[in-house]
Amino acid sequence: MTEPKAPQPPPPPIVVRLSVANNALLEVPKHETHHRGTNWMAVIDVDGTLPGGLSRRWLPKGKGECFYLIEQLALFDPVEFGADYTTTHGKRNRTRWYGVVTAITDGCIMLEECATGAKAVLRARDARTSPTDRVKALDAKRDDLVQQAAKLEAEIAELRGWTPPPTAEATDTILE
Repeated sequence: MTEPKAPQPPPPPIVVRLSVANNALLEVPKHETHHRGTNWMAVIDVDGTLPGGLSRRWLPKGKGECFYLIEQLALFDPVEFGADYTTTHGKRNRTRWYGVVTAITDGCIMLEECATGAKAVLRARDARTSPTDRVKALDAKRDDLVQQAAKLEAEIAELRGWTPPPTAEATDTILE
């Protein structure tokens, strides 16, 4: 007889990195581009009395290439991205993406994808009390700061080695 196989460990969570500039989200995991589309981002919590069993704190929409303004977003917030499309016959196609904010830096936010809104809320609650999750968030912030420092060092080195172009007076003196 063969021994039963040990259960497989769950797959690692999918982490999505989204670009941010000046507290404006420049990328999103779900978005409906059609003119009959409706999009939103919200911080969520479980509430059995509301639609979908979730309460939502809507984040303001941005303009131009900025999707949402995320000043109110905090580390380990559970979030929902909604992207609905309504057909000409009034049928609504709903698309949802749920996750937890696992890191926030000046250049990006990192979100861990969750299967449902309730799972995102539970994962966020676990993350808020987990030293491991806090260390991962601080590591991401540190890595971002190290990259910024490297860019500054390169710019300083370039400026220190830079010589201004000759002026008209200096050129006249050289020619004489």
